[in-house]
Amino acid sequence: MTGISKFIWQILAFSLLAIWQPRAFAGNDIEVPRYRVVGANFSGLKKTSADWLSSYIDLQYPVSMTPSDLHDLERKLMTTAVFTSVAVSVKPAQVGQGDFELQIAVEERWTLIPVVRGAYGGGIPLRVLGFYDVHLLGRLLTGGAETRQYGSAPPGFLMYGRDPRSAADRNSFGVEFWREFRRRQIFDRSGSQVGELSTDTGMSRIRALFAIDDDSGVKLHKWRLGGDLEGVQENSSRFHELAGKSTTGQPADLFVRNSKRYLLKVLPTVLYNDILVDQLHYDGLRLRLRAGPIFTNDKSASAAEFEGYYYAMLGQNWNFASRAVIGATTINSLQSQYFLGGLDTVRGLPDSYLYGTKAAFANFELRHLEFKAKYLWFQTATFLDVGEAGNSWEDAGSKLRLATGVGFRAAVPQIYRLMFRLDYAWNLVGPKTHGVTIGLNQFFDSVTPL
Repeated sequence: MTGISKFIWQILAFSLLAIWQPRAFAGNDIEVPRYRVVGANFSGLKKTSADWLSSYIDLQYPVSMTPSDLHDLERKLMTTAVFTSVAVSVKPAQVGQGDFELQIAVEERWTLIPVVRGAYGGGIPLRVLGFYDVHLLGRLLTGGAETRQYGSAPPGFLMYGRDPRSAADRNSFGVEFWREFRRRQIFDRSGSQVGELSTDTGMSRIRALFAIDDDSGVKLHKWRLGGDLEGVQENSSRFHELAGKSTTGQPADLFVRNSKRYLLKVLPTVLYNDILVDQLHYDGLRLRLRAGPIFTNDKSASAAEFEGYYYAMLGQNWNFASRAVIGATTINSLQSQYFLGGLDTVRGLPDSYLYGTKAAFANFELRHLEFKAKYLWFQTATFLDVGEAGNSWEDAGSKLRLATGVGFRAAVPQIYRLMFRLDYAWNLVGPKTHGVTIGLNQFFDSVTPL
């Protein structure tokens, strides 16, 4: 294991140490106000179900609460990302001397979203048309469908449904169906394009995660255990040489299928999630580790992947955001391989510029809120992306790429994830590639409907 992969594992070790590191606490010489809360009143609910909101708050009345608990409840509700604002206070109950009632005032987002978007720059463009809703029936259920087309490939589709914060944030369930036709640009070590790869895959996924603890109250449940069960159909793939150009043909390290194959993946998963969301600003840590066997009709293999996100607020307007991924598989499967490049992993490189069964990449962004009005927010970003991929860790380490750049985002906070993004990046290590990527939403985001 070399280069960026070692660095990412160091990030993981530091993150785990931060989780368990004892925190300093103030002395108890200052008396903290306590309220005996016997119920809750809601205002601002239009789509949101009051019954669901009552169950999501997860309080067994009467309950003793402090100002800190009220603050934690605000953050728990904001982290659902379906409210633009949440205010929690208490007032004396009409009956019962010394009793109080919660006053929870919210402003809701528009969460039924028609999806018309594209990702351009960094390779073969992606065009998407569809819809989703992250707050179905006013109960924080997620569902949607999309068609996706990569360049001149036939359009594919996906359909999905999720209950991401079931049982007052304890559990998460989901099901997805994908059919994808993909065209990828393929490059040699010098950075010159040698052709394109056409693939045809389908996938069904069932996901279930369960909270380790059975606590109730206003705090989020951070640890979950569960896993993914994936059934994959890989159809024949094809390498196309560039017309009219002298090339070396299909790269020797590029796996191309000439027949149909079925795979079954069983991927046990452990998840730690302590990310709090407030509009464009995120704060906290999310770690996911999943690993398990892959079965085909004639062999078995394995796959493992670590994914981590860390966010930190630096004052009121600065937000540090980072993502790190390291993964490996022992099967020659295009659906299981990693393809790194500008559409979703490393900006400044064409999409699929690096590929292989072993990969590691990381993104670091410093985001600044430049302008904030009721219906429009402007944010700028400077960033550093780094990645490597190959069919062995030694091979991946020899292909390390480092890119930097600047970006701009314009967001409408009243509509869930409605953000226009423009990034310009240039590669610092290896061939001097550069590119503009245009799309919706942040380049990486730990809280997404998919």
